[in-house]
Amino acid sequence: MENLSLSTGNETTAVVASFRVSMPSRWLAEGHSPSGVRPVEPVTLRFPANYPLCAPSLELRNDFSRSHPHINPGPEDDPPVPCVVEGSLTELLHASGLESVLNQISAWLDNAANGTLIDPKQGWEPVRRDTLTHVICADAGVLYGRTDGQERPWFVGCNYWYERDKPPGILIALGSESFPLARDTLGRLMRHGDSPNGIALGQSLGLVAGPAKGPDGSLPVCCDYLPESVATLADLRQRAAAYGCAAALNTGLKLLRDRLLEASTTARKDYPLVLPIVLLAKRPFPLIGTESPIELIPYVVSTPISDFCANGDAVPVEPASHVHTLSRNLLRRLSGVEDMKTPKPWTLLGAGSLGSNVAISLGRMGDGPSVTVDNDYFSPHNAARHALLPDNASGMGLLGNKAFALQQALLCLAQNTEALSAHVLDVLADPKLLKKAVPRNAWAVVNATASLAVRDALMEAAPKLHAPVIEAAIWGRGAAATLLVESTDGNPNVGDMVAALYERARSDSALSNALLPGGASHALIETGQGCRSSTMAMPDAVVSQFASAMSLAIADLRRDGLPMATGHTWIGLRQGIQVQWQQIVVQPSERIKVEASPWTIRIGADAHQAISEDINRFPGVETGGVLMGRISEATHTFYVTGIVPAPESSVRRADCFILETKGLKRAVERYSEETAGALYCLGTWHSHLTPSGPSALDRQTAEVLKEWRVAPSVMLIRHPSGYQASITEGIWQ
Repeated sequence: MENLSLSTGNETTAVVASFRVSMPSRWLAEGHSPSGVRPVEPVTLRFPANYPLCAPSLELRNDFSRSHPHINPGPEDDPPVPCVVEGSLTELLHASGLESVLNQISAWLDNAANGTLIDPKQGWEPVRRDTLTHVICADAGVLYGRTDGQERPWFVGCNYWYERDKPPGILIALGSESFPLARDTLGRLMRHGDSPNGIALGQSLGLVAGPAKGPDGSLPVCCDYLPESVATLADLRQRAAAYGCAAALNTGLKLLRDRLLEASTTARKDYPLVLPIVLLAKRPFPLIGTESPIELIPYVVSTPISDFCANGDAVPVEPASHVHTLSRNLLRRLSGVEDMKTPKPWTLLGAGSLGSNVAISLGRMGDGPSVTVDNDYFSPHNAARHALLPDNASGMGLLGNKAFALQQALLCLAQNTEALSAHVLDVLADPKLLKKAVPRNAWAVVNATASLAVRDALMEAAPKLHAPVIEAAIWGRGAAATLLVESTDGNPNVGDMVAALYERARSDSALSNALLPGGASHALIETGQGCRSSTMAMPDAVVSQFASAMSLAIADLRRDGLPMATGHTWIGLRQGIQVQWQQIVVQPSERIKVEASPWTIRIGADAHQAISEDINRFPGVETGGVLMGRISEATHTFYVTGIVPAPESSVRRADCFILETKGLKRAVERYSEETAGALYCLGTWHSHLTPSGPSALDRQTAEVLKEWRVAPSVMLIRHPSGYQASITEGIWQ
């Protein structure tokens, strides 16, 4: 920067700074670069009255060539305004100071002189339109498809919205379906109305004009960067000619004017016409952030129909900016999530507070559930922590069925989810409903019901699900949360992981306090006279805090794949406003099917290791102990999580094992008390030195524990070839 000159106005202070531009000596001798940049360029910085709160605006000399990228749109008779930074100049000022702004101006001028404002490796920089007030929302992919090389216009429907009493700023949603402009089209399509709150709403049509093929059959490539200066239809026709789409534009404008003259709406000379026009230009390489070389260059005509028909090329035209139509792919890009062309469907069971939060979070990533199952309705008390808001139009604070309410919310996020209003247990028991709820190609089933019955029903239905289960749950009034992910082959399953979770709590006091609180984790909350609901009392912020982490974990699993040989457990423990998450890999369980019995025994990896270690501790003799864990009556499954070693005074010989009972009952009770009764005695185990079944003495030993239990008991034998088991029925069997 060489020198400064200062002038002061009522609202701004203008400083003209001269910047020395880096260029070769040959250009210095000529007095300018091939792109017209001079060795010394004056730049006007207009400092607003509230500087340094806001950055100065920038202006180049009036005759500075506008055929450069990164020049903001503006009238031809105004000084060109460069865009010297990606983002906000004010934010740069606050982040790095005025010196950084001046450095950006200098770098911009150097690049302009060298013709490197556009980097082909980065992509073609679209014409700057970020300061414009009119916005056209359109599906870029559909518009790219309009570049078929035919000299014809494309007409599509559109909706528009603007505030009558504020400066012009029309928001337009462009449709995707094209149609011929027949004589009766305008009468059916064009609508305009004003709402009491000052909003003008209407329907109209849009015109899309693409380039025509050249003699060689290819689309013309526009390599010139043309800054936005279109102000009339005459200007627009010239610009369309430069992009190679004049024929389509001119044909479309003539056809529209003819149809408007024929239509009855011309009886009202002041009837408004809002006409979005999109020109399509092919660039020499793909645009920044896209894989397409097609640039969308939108405009808006907003004028009474009579003026459009009578004033010809003098009709005003205003440039507009383009935003992408809401779509799954757009949400995924904005969330930084890898795009999936055909994502596998997943099913959500339970659209309550946790389920709805997870569904909406993933929906905002473009990956909401394909099916939602819930038969409950949105009650006023659900508003305390549900992801959806009640509809108070009726004054009742209701929202109907939760599954359908979630379906409508996801529809607003451009995603279709099927709502199934049925009890989850009924769905899992009915083959037809199950097939509807969980399609055969389903990726996973996410259970957010917080129902123990649903958990058991899911494990019972596992052979028919063809999809692993992910269980999301919050414990202890928001003290902890867990996300359990089954292996794709069902081993370990959710039952294994829940049992392992309780076993882990025995040696983790923080986890134990959250999972096994002294009082009930559910409290009866008054939700209406004569009606109580058993639910946890916690704020929505806690649910959202846990749900957001769960959603990220599920999104990672969607990207990276589900675990194939192990299960994954995420445990989140909350302390104040912080949540500490840990991920645990759960190894497969040993599975033993009891012959001539509906019962199955699943031995967790830790319990299997403990049994093996005890056998190694007593080589050459039989040994044993007591099995601890959980039992599922619904699925006829024993979940073995650990063992209580046999007292040292037990008899261990090569031909038999006799369990000493003195002090054993207290040891078993103490083990169970450490988990608040979540884990308990399941039976006994002992080893054989050779593959063989239970002896008479073994059966006698098993009877010792029967009197301690009313539920069935297991007698497990570990021998060199594996496990063998028998079941002793409980009192109620």
